Amino acid sequence: MTETYEAAHAEHATGDPRKERVALAGFGLLAVATTGLLLWAHGQPHTGPAPEEDNTSTVQMAPGEAVKKFPPAKVSALRTLASTSLKDARSGNAKGAHAAAQSLRDLWDADQASLQPLDNTGWTSIDAQMDKVLGTFGIDHSNPPMPPAQQEKELNALLTDMS
Repeated sequence: MTETYEAAHAEHATGDPRKERVALAGFGLLAVATTGLLLWAHGQPHTGPAPEEDNTSTVQMAPGEAVKKFPPAKVSALRTLASTSLKDARSGNAKGAHAAAQSLRDLWDADQASLQPLDNTGWTSIDAQMDKVLGTFGIDHSNPPMPPAQQEKELNALLTDMS
C-alpha cells in the first residue's frame, strides 16, 4: 500500500492568533516575575546556619577530672589567664577581663593539637565550658558582652573544672 503525501502529512492546524498572544504575554509575565524573585533573593543577606544554642558538654566530670591527663604546666597557664580575667571582671576592669579572656582563648586554641589527643573527653568538657566563658565576653559569638556577674559565674565554673 502506497501512502500519498496528504495521507502521511496532516494539515497544520492554525490557532487563534488572539489566544496565542495571550499565552505569549502570560509566559512573558512569568519570566518577569521569576527574574524579580531571583533579584530579590540575591539582595537578601546571606547567612550561615543558625548558631548552636546549647553548647554544653554532655559529659559531666568531677572538678579537676577533665584536666587530669593534661600537662600541669599547660593547665596552670590556662588557670592563670582565667584567674586574671576573673579578677579584672570583679574589679570592673572590663578591658582587662576581655583581653585576658582573649588570651585564654588563644592559648586554648594553640594547645588543642597537644591536649585533645591526651584526653578527648576531658578536652571536650573544658572546651564546652570555655565556649560559655567566651560567649559572656562576646568573643567568637555574635552577642555583645554580658554583665560582669555572668562572666564571673562562667569563669568560676571553668576554674572549678580546671582545679
